[in-house]
Amino acid sequence: MKTLVMILVLSLLGVTLWGRLITQRESDHKVITWGIPDWPPYSVFPSSKEPPGIMNKLLNILNTNIPDYQFELIDASVPKSMELWSTGIDVCSPITLYTKERAALAYMTPWVLSPPLQIVVRADKFDLFLAQAKNRELDLNGLITSGRWKGLFVKNRSYGPPVDDVLHLHKGSVSIEPPVGSWWSVLNMVAVGRADFTVEYPLVVDEFNQSNAQSGALLSIPIVGYTKPFTFMVACTKSPKGKEWMEKIEKGIHSAAKKPEFKKMMERLFTPEGVKKYRSEIDEFVEKRKGP
Repeated sequence: MKTLVMILVLSLLGVTLWGRLITQRESDHKVITWGIPDWPPYSVFPSSKEPPGIMNKLLNILNTNIPDYQFELIDASVPKSMELWSTGIDVCSPITLYTKERAALAYMTPWVLSPPLQIVVRADKFDLFLAQAKNRELDLNGLITSGRWKGLFVKNRSYGPPVDDVLHLHKGSVSIEPPVGSWWSVLNMVAVGRADFTVEYPLVVDEFNQSNAQSGALLSIPIVGYTKPFTFMVACTKSPKGKEWMEKIEKGIHSAAKKPEFKKMMERLFTPEGVKKYRSEIDEFVEKRKGP
């Protein structure tokens, strides 16, 4: 009965099941379920798509360090994973930014570093935005309060404390939309002129441009006061199984961080210039994640 209820809840939430997750048996303690969105090049779903996402490859590296568990993937963004956590469904997310709301629902541990988000605009409007920048950095708060531009953001997505705080302050002045299909949907709306700007990681913008030649090209501009790398957390449901998974994952990260391929794959989240810029932060982070 419990299995039937869990499948029903997952179906109602619109989550696509993958592999052996079709039956989530109480007795099955050898599977860790991961929710990832189709968000190239960070993550790709289904995992059979080419090329594979960077997070998919990082999870493969982690899995080799937790050999007694099999990793199964479901199509779930962080907001969708939050819905699952709140209903007691056991699932982990490898792309979670820390917030108090999420920490109340899930166990968390640091996973990988990522470059900071940037403001994304159409290439044909780039000079207009750059004219408002200081030292080639844009003030997001000033951009919104100017009333000149329409900003578009993903519903229930965290962009990190600085951006989240600004959006909360001006929640009536920006458009918040649920993503349709891929998280690229918001970038596409900016590209076709339905919004003037959004916020995204530079690598995601580059991938979008390469895959959407028919749309207007997008460019990104750094945000004032938002120049430090982010920490993506692994987050798992606060439940007995979620705790068991997290203990295994924590040990697996310590083991993976000691191997060169982990750092090399994490560095692919950055541009070559970003790797050079954040070399000390990357090295320090990996050293800490090696554990005792």
